[in-house]
Amino acid sequence: MDEQVRELRAKVRRVQQGRPPTAVRYPSTIRRRVTALARRQQAGGADVKAIAREVGVAPWTLALWLRRPRRAAMRSVDVVPDAPRATDSASPGPVVITPQGLRVEGLDCEGLVAVLRALG
Repeated sequence: MDEQVRELRAKVRRVQQGRPPTAVRYPSTIRRRVTALARRQQAGGADVKAIAREVGVAPWTLALWLRRPRRAAMRSVDVVPDAPRATDSASPGPVVITPQGLRVEGLDCEGLVAVLRALG
């Protein structure tokens, strides 16, 4: 076991201390470090069970963390002028069309930001 794994295992044990397995809420810093380590080890051929055992988390927990998509810190956005529409009803606020074709409109800026964060 290398030094990085030992350090992570110690942090995981501190978080788990005195809690039942289903009541542990790991800080995001630990989750990120464990998943980064797991992805590197998976690239080398290790399986999730072995990695989880080595770090000290439940295999299903690590599998869940690895299934979650990585979030990009920033996304590019194109701002274009609004084209007039034939049936332009009172649609206040910005309109966003994602590359996948999802159209979001009729929200104020605060609501739009919440939706974009959720789409993440």
